[in-house]
Amino acid sequence: YTNARFDFVYQDRDIDNSNTADAADVYIAGSASKGIGIFKLYGLSEYNLTDKLVQTGTFGAEAYPFTKKIGFLLEGSYFNETRNDTLETVFEIFSIDSLWQFKSGVFIDFIKNTHLYHNFAYQRYQVLDGQSRNGWNIETGIIHYLAKLKLEASLAHYFIKSYGGTLHGIKGELNEDWSRRIYSNLILDYITYEKVTNDNNNGLNLIFKNVNIKFISSKGIQKGHV
Repeated sequence: YTNARFDFVYQDRDIDNSNTADAADVYIAGSASKGIGIFKLYGLSEYNLTDKLVQTGTFGAEAYPFTKKIGFLLEGSYFNETRNDTLETVFEIFSIDSLWQFKSGVFIDFIKNTHLYHNFAYQRYQVLDGQSRNGWNIETGIIHYLAKLKLEASLAHYFIKSYGGTLHGIKGELNEDWSRRIYSNLILDYITYEKVTNDNNNGLNLIFKNVNIKFISSKGIQKGHV
C-alpha cells in the first residue's frame, strides 16, 4: 500500500487574540508511507512559510517481524527551529536550533486503539555557529485514540541529557479532529532541569494550537507511530 498527504497549516499561537499578526505561523507539509511486506517506510517534510526555512525532515522505517501488534522503528531526522517560535512544530519536535537526530524504538498495541512506546534518540545539535554538541533522550509513553470522539490522548515521560545539563519531563497531549480539515491540539508539559551552571529549576508549559487548517490530497495517513 502507499499513502500520501499534503497539509497547509495556519497556526494561531495567540489564545487571547491580542497580537494575532505576530502570533500566526503558516506551514506547508508533506508526508508519505509505503508498506513492503513486514516493513513500512515513511518520510515527511515541513516548510515554514512565515520564517522561510525548512523546519523538519524525517525518513524512517517500521518493522513488524512477529505480529502487527509489536513493531520496531529506525528513524533519522533534521530539525531547524526558528528562534521566533517557542512552540513545537507540526510534527511535535522541540528544539532551539538546527539538530540532527537518530532514533530507535519499540511499540506495542496491546488493546484496540491503544499502544505503548519506548524510544531512544541520539542527537547532534548546533549551539553556536561552527560549534555542535551531542546529546540523547529517552521517552516512554502511552497513546489512546477515541474513535467516536475523534480524540487522541497521550501521556509520556522523557529524559534529556545534553552538554548543558539534564531534564526530566512529563507531557500530556490532546488532539481533536473537528473535521477532515480542521483540528486542535492541547499540550501540557511539566519539566524539572539541572544545569551544569547549578541553575536548577522547574517549569510548566501550556500550549493550545487553536486554529489549524489542513488541505489534504491523495490518501490520508492513518494515526500511528510516525
